[in-house]
Amino acid sequence: MKKFFKYATDNEIKYYTKINEGKDERIKNNNYEISEKIKYHMFVLPSLKECLENRTHAPFCTYNFNVWLKEVESMDNYLDFLLDLLSHKRLIESYKSVRSFSIENEYNSFRNNSLRNEYSNKSFNQEMYNVLNYRSQNNTFKDSERESNSFLKSNDSLEKSYIEQDISNLNIVSLEDTPSIHSSIRRNVSAKDLLYSAKQIFESYLDNKDKSKNIDVSPAIIKVLKKKIYEDKLWYYELFEDIYQQALYILNIGPYQRFLIKRIKSNVSRKHSLMRFILGLVLFFIIIGYLFILVFYKSSILIRVLFSYIPLFISLHSVSVYIDDFDFLIGFMGKSISGYFDVIDIKDEEIIKFHRWKSKKNLIMTLLLDIIISTIFVFV
Repeated sequence: MKKFFKYATDNEIKYYTKINEGKDERIKNNNYEISEKIKYHMFVLPSLKECLENRTHAPFCTYNFNVWLKEVESMDNYLDFLLDLLSHKRLIESYKSVRSFSIENEYNSFRNNSLRNEYSNKSFNQEMYNVLNYRSQNNTFKDSERESNSFLKSNDSLEKSYIEQDISNLNIVSLEDTPSIHSSIRRNVSAKDLLYSAKQIFESYLDNKDKSKNIDVSPAIIKVLKKKIYEDKLWYYELFEDIYQQALYILNIGPYQRFLIKRIKSNVSRKHSLMRFILGLVLFFIIIGYLFILVFYKSSILIRVLFSYIPLFISLHSVSVYIDDFDFLIGFMGKSISGYFDVIDIKDEEIIKFHRWKSKKNLIMTLLLDIIISTIFVFV
């Protein structure tokens, strides 16, 4: 596979920054031009936005994310789980909003029509009771009025009746804001749909026959969830709260961040240290040429020192950055990579200590090599 390093462009920074600033609205409208996994990864990993905005610190590209999904086992499953759980949550919110809207709308409509009668000084329920009684005696719409009469004896019974009512025939209507065409999307929502959605999540990520598709969850949690979903017929979003938090931890501050550290250090330091490596080689051969000239003309020791120890140390250090230490150092002055840990919001003392040890080791080895080579030429 061809490797490439891609830094964020101005357009990418503007686009992804806009996504993060208006993510709630965009999640609701579901208007994206990027893949589902990439768009969600921008939401659960807000620290990547900081990496993206500061191009001097970290090269960001979706290539890194795709590589990680392929290299790390089961991470893809966690991300798919979060996406499906997000869809399940939206379905629940739609179900609740439609139900509450339907109850309120029908209640207000019936109430407004009732208040138009001439008995305005009496209470709403008592007035409707009298009207319906009168119609019932005259056998007009007898069956339907009796049903309405039982509905309207009290506000509590009204709300309770609507809550228990099956809303499987209710529709969600969404209109697109176009100048000439108004299209609608209609779909039925019921508690059965929500239960089916919960079962699908359970069977896809916790009890899948294909074991490679399952996420790592304790058997005790799976057993409890199975009982609640299949026996108790529960479908609410909070059923998966523990697994949701576990998935967020893994994606947000767990393995992916460590993977990103590795990619950032590798991408940045290799690209920069390669430039230093080339400059170091050029400088090295120039210095060797000067040393031969100095030896040939028998120059003073002071001039030999000035033209050997210092430049040669710089050139050797530049070369060593690429050959030995490109994952931890940038540039021949030993600029620390530790600044990148702040960008991605992670503190790993072991990595930082290891980096410091490698920096000192690299400096000492380069200094010794510089002394040995330069001494040979200076005192020839």
